[in-house]
Amino acid sequence: MRSKGDQSFKVQREKEAFDKRLMDNEKGDAARNTCYRNDNGPQKDRFNEVFDKALGQQRFDLGLYPGNFLLGRQHILPQASGDILELGVRRGRNLPFYKPQNVRSFVGVDHSPNVRQICQMARKVNFPVEVVASMPDALSLPNESMDCVVSTYTLCSVKHPQKVMSEIWRVLRPGGMLLFCEEGRHPSRHVAFLQDKLTPLWRRFSFGRSLNRNMFRLISGAGFKMDFFEMDRPPLKPPILGYHYAGIAVKL
Repeated sequence: MRSKGDQSFKVQREKEAFDKRLMDNEKGDAARNTCYRNDNGPQKDRFNEVFDKALGQQRFDLGLYPGNFLLGRQHILPQASGDILELGVRRGRNLPFYKPQNVRSFVGVDHSPNVRQICQMARKVNFPVEVVASMPDALSLPNESMDCVVSTYTLCSVKHPQKVMSEIWRVLRPGGMLLFCEEGRHPSRHVAFLQDKLTPLWRRFSFGRSLNRNMFRLISGAGFKMDFFEMDRPPLKPPILGYHYAGIAVKL
């Protein structure tokens, strides 16, 4: 078993390696525009790792990655403003969809961020990007420090969704917004019944993704008021494999 000292040393080495990579390989706007810290220790996102190796760029072109769905990020993310926290920043593919003039600060949280690709995406934006390796149910941010929290296909995969919602509520200022694009429970009770049966096996196959999570109930149950909410069946996927939720919820 590794000691805390060994883990801290490994995290420090990872940070130093990242800083050197920025200096050597990511010179220019991306290097100056991106900072990174690890509150979590190095981990791997097995779901994205496997699918990236299997499909590569075709995964995005075919719409197999949820961020490409019609009701996804291109409709919701431009409405983010102020101090913004994005949960599940992953490779930074959401960054170009924010309006730079509306961003005062940006923090992207992921348990295993791909910092190199985030640096590449940061070249396309005009605001500073801070990346934090951390679990979304234990955020190292002060209370009421954010104006906006963004979640794109993260709430459908976290292990403790209620804890994550509590953290979102904690870090949002009164009147702050939660912008979300997620997959979840189908409105048909027959399809939802099948989702309930398949979800335990699917979670193993997809490294934690849930098919049957009711996003409206999850977010409303945390005390948020829905300012905008829309549902639709995503393209290129059978109904049992997830229904699309998109919306804006407000902390009153």
